[in-house]
Amino acid sequence: MASEVGFAGGVVMFWPLPGRAGDPRGHALGGAGCQLPSGEVIPAIRVRVADSAGEGDAFAAGLAVGLARGMTLRDSCRLANVVAGLKVGRRGSSVAMPSWDDVRSRLDELR
Repeated sequence: MASEVGFAGGVVMFWPLPGRAGDPRGHALGGAGCQLPSGEVIPAIRVRVADSAGEGDAFAAGLAVGLARGMTLRDSCRLANVVAGLKVGRRGSSVAMPSWDDVRSRLDELR
């Protein structure tokens, strides 16, 4: 089974989500966060935007890492929001991607 995840920029990516119940689609809402198939919105983190270049890539990376680690779609979207939020708070694209320590620290703050 393939899932479809839409991003704010209109890019659509597909990858398998074995064992997930229901429609696995979720949609990024830019600064508002990410909407799950259930309609629940996982809010974006608040940051001062320095550069939005690479925001979609950061979101996709966070989502892919979460799913690859066996996280739920909800938790993966939460991770993706944090990765994208930390990225846009820095200038540059690939050089501004946050480290895993930065992401883990911000996730811990949100609990």
